Amino acid sequence: MLPTDGDGPRVAVARQWFRDVILPHRVRDKEANNAFRLVDMGEDAPGSELFPVFDPNANAWDPDEWERFFAQFGQVKFVTVSVDNDRLLAALAKKRYMEEMIKMESADTDIVHRALKDAADPTKSAPKRSLVRRLRQVLGMGGYRVWSVFVMFETEEAQRRCLRETRIGLCSTHFDWTSTGLSARVRFRGTNILHVEQAVEPSSVQWKSVGVPWRRRVMQQVLTMCIVGGMMTGVYFLTLWLKRDLVGDEAGNVDDKTDFDTDRRGRLYILPWVLAVTDIFGCRFLAYVDRLEQHQTKEREQLSTLNKLLLFRGFNGAVVLYLLTDFTDTLSQQNLIQIQALLIANLLTAPVLQLMSPVGSCYRWYYGPKAKTQRKLNSYYSGAYWKLAERYTQITKSVGIALFYKSLLPTGLIITGLSLLVNYWVDKYCLLRKWKTPPRFDGLLARASRYHLLIMALVSLIMMGHWYNGWPFDRSTQLAVRAAKKLTESRINDSLINTLHIILPFLRYTYPTEAQKNLMNVLYWIILIITCIAVAFLLLKSFYRSWQRYIVGNLPNGFFGGRAKESEIPASQVSSLNGYVPSYDSWYSDFPYLSVPLGTFESRFVSWNGNHKAYCLVNDVLADPQLSDSLGDKPLGQLFGACKQYDMPGASKRTPVTFLDSVSLV
Repeated sequence: MLPTDGDGPRVAVARQWFRDVILPHRVRDKEANNAFRLVDMGEDAPGSELFPVFDPNANAWDPDEWERFFAQFGQVKFVTVSVDNDRLLAALAKKRYMEEMIKMESADTDIVHRALKDAADPTKSAPKRSLVRRLRQVLGMGGYRVWSVFVMFETEEAQRRCLRETRIGLCSTHFDWTSTGLSARVRFRGTNILHVEQAVEPSSVQWKSVGVPWRRRVMQQVLTMCIVGGMMTGVYFLTLWLKRDLVGDEAGNVDDKTDFDTDRRGRLYILPWVLAVTDIFGCRFLAYVDRLEQHQTKEREQLSTLNKLLLFRGFNGAVVLYLLTDFTDTLSQQNLIQIQALLIANLLTAPVLQLMSPVGSCYRWYYGPKAKTQRKLNSYYSGAYWKLAERYTQITKSVGIALFYKSLLPTGLIITGLSLLVNYWVDKYCLLRKWKTPPRFDGLLARASRYHLLIMALVSLIMMGHWYNGWPFDRSTQLAVRAAKKLTESRINDSLINTLHIILPFLRYTYPTEAQKNLMNVLYWIILIITCIAVAFLLLKSFYRSWQRYIVGNLPNGFFGGRAKESEIPASQVSSLNGYVPSYDSWYSDFPYLSVPLGTFESRFVSWNGNHKAYCLVNDVLADPQLSDSLGDKPLGQLFGACKQYDMPGASKRTPVTFLDSVSLV
């Protein structure tokens, strides 16, 4: 039995889509049915006339009210009003999931209907509160608060005009107060100073997490960072136990450092391969830790994952061996073998497991023949889930380990170069053949990774100073370094010297050669100057960005404004234009569940093609007599939000405002 196209994932079309992708110059955008169109990345991206409002009035459910307000800046094409209804959508998605699971186990319609009727019967004693009863209670509540509004203009000129005229810092938008005498006509309902920003990609919005307060998000990230710290501590003590009980000390167990037995050499490989395994399992565990966090956009979620993964994998790959190595064993043959084995393990383990994908193969080969319905079988061929942040950290980690130990093992750069080549081809194959369709992300992860690589280069420079200062790593050198540190501690504050000891090497009074002394004098000042420049740049940029964001307000298209060329193509002429349609992502569905009424906009604004009504959670409420009765005369917009298109065929268009006085906000 082979998977075919149906209500489930279109595997053949997805594979053809990936196979014909030409990265990074072109992407394929799906249009009607099976037709595709190549889009040059140099063209103006769809949705460039969009922007979100993050502090609307809690009871501003009517999209027409928002259209009337923003019409002063230009013709409004599309308005999305989203509400904080995560509890309602979670209950409806769970109900839909239960129904789908029953349908996957049986193709008999009568059996499915009887099972659903029994599961949803509110008269049964167990459970005491059925899912339908909980849904009826949720539907009977008052309207949910509006958490954000997305507005699409017909032209980018109108969008930039709006961003320019409503430019103001977050402090003013939070307290609805400003000393600049802001006109009432750019205040919503005459009082609310709106927090307006440039929009992200529609597919990147996390609709089920956007209403979470920032305090809760901060606490969640603190909790996950504590978990990462616990994982790093556990890895350190695990490797410390392995080194003491299985591997043994570097010099203590070997009489002749140039000739040690085969058994000893074999035990040296235990530690690097254990670190490679902990790296793999640590990444899998962090995938579950990420579920403790809630982010408003997928880019922010990926960035948080990127930082945690890089912190753990960098410590697991480079820092652990450094902490476990005695000073006098730094240049020993055993230590260099372990560093080389770690680089080789990173070269082999992750790509091999990525190609084998044992979990996916088990589902397809073992559970696939046992599937009772075609729909169940299709779910096993939908592709593997993957994270862009994990792929970034795989490359950054490999480069970081090589740069960390490049002074001790220059050949590690060759192994890392081979690792980058292998990862490139393996990722390309998996992207075309094995993975799910990647979401549309902006350049946030790429920019963050560039900063991570710069940090890796700075750490490499600092470690180079420590390695060169400690050569030849004998007992006399160790005593000389300790003496230099102790002498410095008597002159400078202890906490400050401990911090400087991490960055700057302690220069000794005597070196084996004059060349090493001259080298360390020059290298010391290079490290000091570059570190000061990096810290000053980081502090000044953080201050500038904070000042612009919280006090002044960001200009459109960057802090300096207008760096990108303004597009003259109206939104109506863009064929592959996606709108901000609220949806609910589920692990058990290839497409997100739509969570707004579908009658007020065209289906082309949804980012995927198919039977949209079958994936709309609002229809689940309207089609169920018990749930629809609980609505009463309550408008659907107060429970699910609304999306409204203002240039639908047959609809009358509002005459746009042609004159708007300039308002200076800063």
